[in-house]
Amino acid sequence: MRCFGIVLSITLMTGPVLGGAQSNFDSNQNSWTLSNGLIRATFQLTAEGFFLTRQISDLTSGDQWAPSLNRPTSPIRIQAGGDLFDAKTQFILVNQYAASIAPGGVSQSIVLQDLRGRAQLTVLLELFNDSPVLRYSLKYKNLTQAATHITSLNLVPWTFDDLGKRYTAFRVNQWSVASKPENFQPLQSLLDTSGSGIQVYSGSAGQQCGWLALRDSDQRGLFTGWEFDGRTKTTVSQDGTKGYVQFNSAVLDLNHAVPAQSEFQVPFAFIGLFHGDWDEAGYRTQRFVESVLAKPAPDSKAFPYVSWDSWAYQDKIDEQTLRRNAIIAAGLGVQLFIVDLGWARGIGNWHADPAKFPGGLGALSDYVHSLGMKFGLHFALAEADPASPVLQDHPDWTATDDSNYFGAKSLCLSNQPAQDWLIQEGIRMIDEYHVDWILQDGQNMVKQCTKSTHTHDPADSNYANAVQGINAVVSAIQQARPKVF
Repeated sequence: MRCFGIVLSITLMTGPVLGGAQSNFDSNQNSWTLSNGLIRATFQLTAEGFFLTRQISDLTSGDQWAPSLNRPTSPIRIQAGGDLFDAKTQFILVNQYAASIAPGGVSQSIVLQDLRGRAQLTVLLELFNDSPVLRYSLKYKNLTQAATHITSLNLVPWTFDDLGKRYTAFRVNQWSVASKPENFQPLQSLLDTSGSGIQVYSGSAGQQCGWLALRDSDQRGLFTGWEFDGRTKTTVSQDGTKGYVQFNSAVLDLNHAVPAQSEFQVPFAFIGLFHGDWDEAGYRTQRFVESVLAKPAPDSKAFPYVSWDSWAYQDKIDEQTLRRNAIIAAGLGVQLFIVDLGWARGIGNWHADPAKFPGGLGALSDYVHSLGMKFGLHFALAEADPASPVLQDHPDWTATDDSNYFGAKSLCLSNQPAQDWLIQEGIRMIDEYHVDWILQDGQNMVKQCTKSTHTHDPADSNYANAVQGINAVVSAIQQARPKVF
C-alpha cells in the first residue's frame, strides 16, 4: 500500500556555510540531509511509509556507510508493550522542523505516527559545527488509552553494508572501584564473519566504557557512544553471508511505564566517522565530547586546577590540620582545596562535625578562599549510614543493592522523597559551607532496587536510578547553583 504523509510544517535550510551545520528537507522525496562540511547523514520516509537511514558519509575522506540491501536500517527501534516500532513499521509524517542549537549547530525533529495510531515517534537529530559526529535520540508518545511499558530499545540502531571487508572492533575497559591492572585497558578484536558479536558491558559497575569503534582493512572507521549511566549491553557483529555489520545497544532490565498520552525519551547517543588509526577515533570523540557534551570549564585559562585533597589523612581530619595544609597548598600554587570524606557527622548526615571543626566548616572555607583557592567538598550523595537521621526517619529509602560504602547503606535515588531530600541537602550544604566544587567518587552510582514501596517501577531501577536518579539529582543541584562544579 502506498502511504502519503501529512506535512504540517516544512522547514528548508539552504545556502551552505563553510563549517556550519545545516539540515535540508526535500519535500518531494520526504528526505532529510544534515551536513556540516565534514559529515553528511541522509534519512528518508519512503513512499511505503518506512523511515530509514540512507547514508552517512565522511566528506573529507570520501568514506561512505550505507545500509545493506539485505538489512534496511532505521534510527527507530523501540518496544512498547506488544508494539515493536522499527525499520519495518509504516508511518505517516505529522510534522518536521529544524532549529539552531548551542554551542553552534542544528537540530532536526521529525514527527511520525504509525498507521495504527498507537504511537507518535519523534526522531531527534543534532549536528554541530566542525565535528564529524551525529547526535540523536528518539521520543515516544503513547497514543493509546492505557498505560504501556517500554521494555526494549536500541541506543545504537545502525546496520551497514560490509562491502565484503573484514572489521576490527576497539573498546576500552572501564575503571573499577576494585583496582585492577586492566583499568582503561584497550581491547582490539577481529569480528567473526559468522555473526557472533563483540560485546561491551557499560554503565554503573560495568566492564567497559560506553563507547565502541569499528574499522575495516582500508582504515574506514566509525565510532559510537551512548549517554546513559545505567547498565547496557552493546554488541557489534558481522554477517558475511548477508553482507552487513550490525550494532545493538540494549538498556538492561528496562520496564518503564508510560501512561496514556504521555512521553518517554530515549537517552541520547552519537555516531561519528574517522579514517585512520584508533588515535583518530579517540581524538574525534574527545573533541566532540569537550565541545558539545561536557559542561564548560569554570575557567578555560586556569582549568584543570592544581588540586589538594585531604584523603591522604583518610577521615582523620580536623580544622587545625586542614588550616596548616591550606597555607602550604596556597604557597605551592594550589588552586582547589578539597576536604574529602570525614568532615561530616556521618555519611548521610551532611552537617560538619563540631568536634573536628569547632570554628565551623564555613569558616574554614572562608579561610581557604582568603588564600586565593577554591573550596571543594566530598559528598557521597548515594549513601547514608544506618545511624544517620535520614535513615532513622526513613529506613525504606535504601535500595535493595547495597555497595557497603564505608559501612553506609545505598540510597535509591529514583525514589522521589529520597531524591527531593538529597537535592535540598546538596543546596543547603553548598550555601552553608560556601562550596565551589563537589567531589563524588565511585563507578556504581546507579543502584538496583526492586522495592514496590518506591515511586519507580520495581523492574525498572536500572533506567530510573540513572535518568530519574543520579542525573536528576545532579542536574537539579547544578541548575540551582550553576557556579558550583
